[in-house]
Amino acid sequence: VGQDGIRLSYIERVEETGEATIPDGISYIGEFLGGVNNLILPISLKSLGDGCFEEIDDLYKIELGKGLVNIPDRCFREASIREVKFSGLEETIGESAFAESYIRGSVVTGAYVIGKEAFSQTNITSLVTVRAKEIGVCAFEYCTNLARVRFDDNLLIIKGGAFRGCSKLEEVYLPRNVKK
Repeated sequence: VGQDGIRLSYIERVEETGEATIPDGISYIGEFLGGVNNLILPISLKSLGDGCFEEIDDLYKIELGKGLVNIPDRCFREASIREVKFSGLEETIGESAFAESYIRGSVVTGAYVIGKEAFSQTNITSLVTVRAKEIGVCAFEYCTNLARVRFDDNLLIIKGGAFRGCSKLEEVYLPRNVKK
């Protein structure tokens, strides 16, 4: 137990269960080993370890708590995750955070920065950002089902290859503020 709450270096794999809620008071999880299909993170959770849910094969849906503002590098990389409910208060989505995962459908995020390859090779179909200032290199590379993208007026930078290989991209709203 730390001053900021309970810090867990890992949560052991539990017997297969439908839905679980991490109890309030947990401020950090270093690694999650699975066994849960739907997971709800508490508002007290402030950080996750890099690759915390990487390659987890049985987690399909997660609801991120409002205390989690930075989604670390490789957090859900190559995981079975299909649906993420963002809080809208996240600030960064790290490098390869959801790369090669099974995330699909619409993504709506409040992140200021979407990192390098953050959603590359996923099955998302639409993207809406409500505070994004920067989109990283190859952030949505080979999202072959991505059809619609809407950036808010805060967007300043889209780095190279952000939409490389997005063969179904039909509609992109870019604000006038984009500098690069």
